[in-house]
Amino acid sequence: MTPYAGLIEVDGVLYGTTHQGGANSLGTVFSFDPATGTETVLHSFRGDDGVSPETSLTNIGGTLYGTTSAKDPAFGACKGSDCGVVFAVDLATQRFRIAHTFAGGRDGRRPLQLLAVGGLLYGTTMYGGDGNRGTVFRLDPSTGTKTVLYRFAGGRDGQYPHTGLVAIGDTLYGTTFGGGDQPILDGCCGTVFAVSLATGEKRVLHRFLGHGDGMTPEAALIPVGNTLYGAAYSSSTGGSDGGSGVLFAVDATSGAERILHHFNGAGDGWDPKSSLTLADGALYGTTSGSGAHGRGTVYAITPSTEEFSLLYTFDLGDGAYPGAPLLNVGGRLYGTTQIGGDPVCHCGVIYKLMP
Repeated sequence: MTPYAGLIEVDGVLYGTTHQGGANSLGTVFSFDPATGTETVLHSFRGDDGVSPETSLTNIGGTLYGTTSAKDPAFGACKGSDCGVVFAVDLATQRFRIAHTFAGGRDGRRPLQLLAVGGLLYGTTMYGGDGNRGTVFRLDPSTGTKTVLYRFAGGRDGQYPHTGLVAIGDTLYGTTFGGGDQPILDGCCGTVFAVSLATGEKRVLHRFLGHGDGMTPEAALIPVGNTLYGAAYSSSTGGSDGGSGVLFAVDATSGAERILHHFNGAGDGWDPKSSLTLADGALYGTTSGSGAHGRGTVYAITPSTEEFSLLYTFDLGDGAYPGAPLLNVGGRLYGTTQIGGDPVCHCGVIYKLMP
């Protein structure tokens, strides 16, 4: 129940995680066959092997990798799975194993979305590192060897990444939730950064201002050519959007930012937390709230023209609060909602949309 993460597709079958439910009510890894509507639980978390996954899975050669953390470790020490784990599920055998357990401190804690590049896994941790401000790491899944590539310093450098990484060539790109140019606003308002795979050198491409250009991004970036597209919350201070969120584009070389859309907080949605999905030249995404029924929306935007279209609004019975990214499979978009669906449980749904 309560799937927070998006789906991935392997050989026509969809795979994902739930934040709760399963044999121990601590979350699951599941498969879903869209042809038959059959859902199968592949693993139920116990607590010692991780708790309540919130990120999508990543496939490397028929093995699914994901992350969990037992609790928000912003304060205090953590041990074992309390700091977070990377887990693996072999699709051929459905065998579950722990690929890495985070130690906290400079090793990092609370791992986020994983990215596969050249058979290696790259990711971020929300906390840990130097001053508990987060890290960028690499994990070799064949050996379990983990390397910290970068530790965030806070301030103008950025702090607390809330999502994973994307790659263009030999460079990784991501966002931080805090840090940047507005220290007077308690570490506001986030950054877009780049890390070299070859050297580990890190640079800040863009620092959010906290009003019209967005703040505290929680959605992963998506690269299209040499441009990074994303979504962010926004403050109403000095902005034209009422604090409902923005869609933006950042040049991966120069860091120049362009705002594509300001959400109005009503009919077109509020608080876009999911990353965007490219299909047929348009970018598709979701908002976690608002719309006609206040339960979230699905939208599309054409980057070249900035034309925005509202595609669907949720109404609890068909799902509510779609915080996860969409998955494009043959022109069909699949997604999840955190709650809604069954009128008794309201445990969330898997939905399909034909744009």
